Amino acid sequence: MLGLLRTNTSLRRLWLGEVISLMGDWLTYVAISLLALESGQGLMAVAFVLIAHTLPNALLSPVAGYFVDRFDRRTVLVAASVVRGVVTLAMAAAAAWGSLWLAQGFLLLRTAVSAFHEPALQAVLPRVVSKKDLLPANALLAATWSVMFGVGVALGGVLAAGLGAAAAIAVDAVTFFAAGAVLMSLPSILPEGSNDGSRPRSRFIADLVEAWSYMLRRGELFRIVLGKTPVGFATGGAWVLLNHVAEVRPWLFTTAATIGTMHALRAAGTGIGPVLWMRSLERRWPNLPLEVTTLVTLAGIALFIVAPHPAVLVLATVTWGMGSGANWVVTATRLQTAAPDGLRGRLSATDLLGMALGLCVGAWTSAAIGEFLRPEVGAWSTSAIALGLATTTYIVAKLQPGLPLANETPTSSG
Repeated sequence: MLGLLRTNTSLRRLWLGEVISLMGDWLTYVAISLLALESGQGLMAVAFVLIAHTLPNALLSPVAGYFVDRFDRRTVLVAASVVRGVVTLAMAAAAAWGSLWLAQGFLLLRTAVSAFHEPALQAVLPRVVSKKDLLPANALLAATWSVMFGVGVALGGVLAAGLGAAAAIAVDAVTFFAAGAVLMSLPSILPEGSNDGSRPRSRFIADLVEAWSYMLRRGELFRIVLGKTPVGFATGGAWVLLNHVAEVRPWLFTTAATIGTMHALRAAGTGIGPVLWMRSLERRWPNLPLEVTTLVTLAGIALFIVAPHPAVLVLATVTWGMGSGANWVVTATRLQTAAPDGLRGRLSATDLLGMALGLCVGAWTSAAIGEFLRPEVGAWSTSAIALGLATTTYIVAKLQPGLPLANETPTSSG
């Protein structure tokens, strides 16, 4: 991974933009979570923090995928960073004014703009690294996310506790502008066929139908694209419980510090999981089902639910992160190799749509059950549903293998 950074200039610039942007992202994550807990409005207010971070992203993902497959992907990345910086400044002003709901309203808007970033990143990566380097490149980005998540939430806890939420969010705004400046140095990356006359005039609905039809006729691609959804659902439910545990059992002196530390531990796991998969499991069993990553995630969440002691919470949170981190890298890498470049933006957006909807519905379900019963029951329920979703997707894909993928050669002239 370090060798790729040394030798590949475009990847290095892409990576640096991610480092800067992610650092600020998680400052806001802790600051808004702290505002929600202090509002005294219960688990639903906590769940809304996660929903605000993901739902607009989910709803805008199909539109984002359309743009990513039609326009210069560098321009999409830069524009998304700059607009998010402007919106984050407004969010900092709302936090300084003391309005949680106004701050979350701006967060909804920022998350909607973020929908354009990840599909563009996923579509750009196969254009700046070779096919054999895709897995280590994705693992590098996952490890970067892990480290910056840990640093960001830890620093966010310190800043939010010491200087206030508004200061933490203001720092976040600056990072978006800095990331945009770095990404501007990337070369132009146009989608294949977008400027040679081979693609028909843009039609939004027709373009989406084209991508989804391609996916639905290939069972394995269908399974890959929906691979993040069960993990997202279970993680959404457990995320609500994590904040509840930090509030009722702040084992690091304050709620803010406990939230930051537990998220940092989960982040450490998201970095370890992809590296372990790449260096050990993928080499020994190259066709290992991606559902293994789902099972590891669910095992970590189950241990987190029953953890009787902070030491067990640490182990559970890291295991949870290992499974979700490996899941992200495995699904992203397999999608990038299985999907044609001209469809990659829309299929990556669909992949992220499933994950985001899973997070939102999982968080809401867990919070609703937790309010009436117990938070632990909510987390158990969403984990059980996630296991059912993963099993159903696997069975459907195996029963309907469908047409060859983009990286497969048809076995007959037909």
